Amino acid sequence: MPGARVAEFYCRNMPAKLLGNLSIIPAERCNHAYIKSALLKSFEDLEVEATRAGISDRCAASVALVVGDVLFTAVLGCCTAMLCQRQEKQSKSGALGYAPAKIGGKHGPGRSAAKVSAAAANELEKIPEVSSVQLMNGASDAFFVLAGAPVAEVMMPHDLTSVAVNYISRPRAASGGIAARAVEKLRQSDPQTVRDCAAIVAYTAPSGEVSQPGPLDVPAAKRARVDNQSLQSVRLRHILVRHKDAKHPLDPVKNRVATRTRAEAEAVLRETLEELLKDGDHRGDTMWAAKSTPRIISLCRSTSECKSALKGGSTCGDLGWLGKKELQALGKDAEEAIRNLAIAEWSDLLSSEQGIHLIMRIA
Repeated sequence: MPGARVAEFYCRNMPAKLLGNLSIIPAERCNHAYIKSALLKSFEDLEVEATRAGISDRCAASVALVVGDVLFTAVLGCCTAMLCQRQEKQSKSGALGYAPAKIGGKHGPGRSAAKVSAAAANELEKIPEVSSVQLMNGASDAFFVLAGAPVAEVMMPHDLTSVAVNYISRPRAASGGIAARAVEKLRQSDPQTVRDCAAIVAYTAPSGEVSQPGPLDVPAAKRARVDNQSLQSVRLRHILVRHKDAKHPLDPVKNRVATRTRAEAEAVLRETLEELLKDGDHRGDTMWAAKSTPRIISLCRSTSECKSALKGGSTCGDLGWLGKKELQALGKDAEEAIRNLAIAEWSDLLSSEQGIHLIMRIA
């Protein structure tokens, strides 16, 4: 596939190259201009190294870097970058909204695939477009989206926002949701063409101390801190969807092997997560976590491919108390995510040898 090798080259080498260029900036000169120069130099350095490695094809690219409360972006070619920050004022419905703003990218939604292809060769020869923007409120409740050309072609900033706000603080679900929406839109316009859609969503957190998530109206400084090392065991509830590439694809409830792909399993759980979040935000509420709502019970029994879904009442989907070994068996990423969950909070999409999970910490 054209561009695949150079895309992998940039993804593997950009972080180290950028950190190296940032590290040589003198402390007294660590300002916007020098950081932007480091971003540009990183692209220049990798261009030289790619040529030396015999990589002749090129692809578009976008990079995001958060330094303190400033977001820097570098966009090359037909990618795009968007920042969305929470608005201070409440809407008429009483809910706080989000204000999207495109901060990088050389093309906008609405351009046809043919026009993008015709312009891509010239655009990819140019230097990256580097921008910086101040994050409001110490970056609390903000997020940014980096999207590939096919995504940016069919999705406006408000389209990206409408998907991402459904999965606040759950970047895997949000990224997959945006990519899936873009694929659907592209198929509607041209059913015969299959194009890869890539999107990365990153949710920021207040700088400074690490704190346990809590109600959104509680200042970060007042939220209880999390000491992950002290959490020797946790009690969990989950919904599991298996896929054919999992190490254990057998559904013990229906006694059949899963035939769906991983992407299809994630799509099922994204829809499930949207439904679960309709119960509201109850993070930190131990009383609420100890019971199961009708929505949780219904979704668990209809969706989960784990024997825990057969349990009755408030124990539906309950995995019981899991210690260090049981958590480690789920995998390092899942273990870390679970230990950072607040009581009564649903996780992002988490992968294990069994399949894809949505997990709530009960206690």
